[in-house]
This record gives sequence, C-alpha cells and structure tokens, in this order.
Amino acid sequence: MKIKHTEGQRERLKEILDKGQSINPLQAFNQIGTMKLASRISELIRDGYPIKKTWITVKNRFGEDVRVMEYCKLINE
Repeated sequence: MKIKHTEGQRERLKEILDKGQSINPLQAFNQIGTMKLASRISELIRDGYPIKKTWITVKNRFGEDVRVMEYCKLINE
C-alpha cells in the first residue's frame, strides 16, 4: 500500500521530534519536504502528540530579523 505524502511527512516530522530536535519552517522544507509545517503540526496535535511552540528570531536571506515558530516535543517536567 502506498503511503500518502502527508503521512510520510508526519512520520519524518515525528522522527525528528522524537530525537529531541526542534524544527522551524525552513528546516521542515529542507528535511521533510513540506511547506506546510503548521498543518503537519496541527495534525499531530489533533492526534494527541505533545508539541511545544516557541517564537524565535532568525535572519532571512537579506540579513533581516524575522520571527518564526519553532516546534519541539513537549516533555513533561
């Protein structure tokens, strides 16, 4: 059975998050092949996967500061 591309993206995303790594939209495009990271994150949250969201500041390709959302797995403290 062929896996839908969104399912494959979610699986790759969970692998990254399960390793304790964080991800932002640019990394998601490069690492898991999606331009819809927020959608994949929303789907995981809907399915009960614990996600922590944090605004971070990064430089864009013009050297300007821009804010993007960074996601990581929420660990119970």
